[in-house]
Amino acid sequence: MYRVIIATHSYFRERLIQDDLFPISYNNSKLPEYNSAIEKHKFKPQIPIDLPIDIDAMKIKADFDSVDWSFDNSTRLESRGVHPYPAKFIPEIPREIISILGVPKGTAVLDPFCGSGTSIAEAQRLGLKTIGVDLNPIACLITRVRTGSKMPGLKDIAQEISQKATRRKELWRPQNVPNLEHWFKDSVAQSLANIVKEISVSAGPIFGDALRLALSRIIVRVSNQESDTRYAAIEKPQGNVYRHFVLAAEEIEKYLELRNWIPKPEPNIICHDILDLTAKKIGQQVGLVLTSPPYPNAYEYWLYHKFRLAWLGWDPTAIKRKEIGSRSHFFSSHPHTEFDFLRQMRGLFALLKTITVKDAHAAFVVGDSKIKGKIIDNGILLRMAAKENDFNDVIVYPRSVASNRKAFNTKYSRAKSEEILVFKRR
Repeated sequence: MYRVIIATHSYFRERLIQDDLFPISYNNSKLPEYNSAIEKHKFKPQIPIDLPIDIDAMKIKADFDSVDWSFDNSTRLESRGVHPYPAKFIPEIPREIISILGVPKGTAVLDPFCGSGTSIAEAQRLGLKTIGVDLNPIACLITRVRTGSKMPGLKDIAQEISQKATRRKELWRPQNVPNLEHWFKDSVAQSLANIVKEISVSAGPIFGDALRLALSRIIVRVSNQESDTRYAAIEKPQGNVYRHFVLAAEEIEKYLELRNWIPKPEPNIICHDILDLTAKKIGQQVGLVLTSPPYPNAYEYWLYHKFRLAWLGWDPTAIKRKEIGSRSHFFSSHPHTEFDFLRQMRGLFALLKTITVKDAHAAFVVGDSKIKGKIIDNGILLRMAAKENDFNDVIVYPRSVASNRKAFNTKYSRAKSEEILVFKRR
């Protein structure tokens, strides 16, 4: 659709941002290129010309303006009773984005970095088809349980597992944790090994995931590790491992019982590297992509879940090697840079191009990163990758981050603000 408008200096400035992908800034402080570019094109204000107006973008902008995206009063009750996870989505963010953007009939909502499953749960709450992808098996485990059926009697099953486990005398220990004795008292390691083995023998297909998640919940608590985000071995009261396990199962059972939506349709949770995934593996047409990609040098999910991964039979170092944004990649002998993130996002958008329907939206929530003292505008990198793969800019919208939000490795990211970027498939 076209209409006559007055082309002002500020209008052309915005067009330059959209067309040439200049580093966008809402106070224009990042844009010394603006004045020279405007002078080069000799734009004159107050010249009536015909230019296209994107009505869809205007409506989305108006809808975004009606929402307080900081969500300072969010209770996050939906994720509190399942399992700890760093940098979780506030549920209101995907809830509002889905409401504003909508999902074409018959298509699915995809989160290619689903983490603890907040976007999947919010889409499921609305009765939408969902696909969640994550490299980290703990993330996939959390999402499957969180969006799965209720588990009446889970606490009783955990009690039975514990009673049987106490009679085991396993010598097994995970091989993927160096200095295991440093991090776990021998009696604790013995109890964890007994529970792991008993779950594998007695849990069955219905309760298996929930029981493994209950065990995962307590591993850091009963270890010598100071906390989820502080990697120091200290003396602390671990308590009875079996009792902690039963209580964790009870909390999961309560959460699922109190959940106020029917977990249908069942999501398709794919535990895989999104950059090594094919359209055939996805298996559905996608009408909305909704995610927060891992920022370069900001979070280390593999490290946060290191002991959990090892005790549940996965290799943390294998996750580390493929994890996008892991801080270890930026301090190796061949360190990553922001261009590695750009390459990875190009790969992601190349996949999205093959599985999204025409006019599908893709919404990304992203912040800046700091790499060796240099601030990286990840939004610009996403916009470049999107444009190269037939996704047009719709909106770049700032949101402030609540001051009480807990993050992991905050000194390597600027946690005071984020951007919501919305793209549209051509």
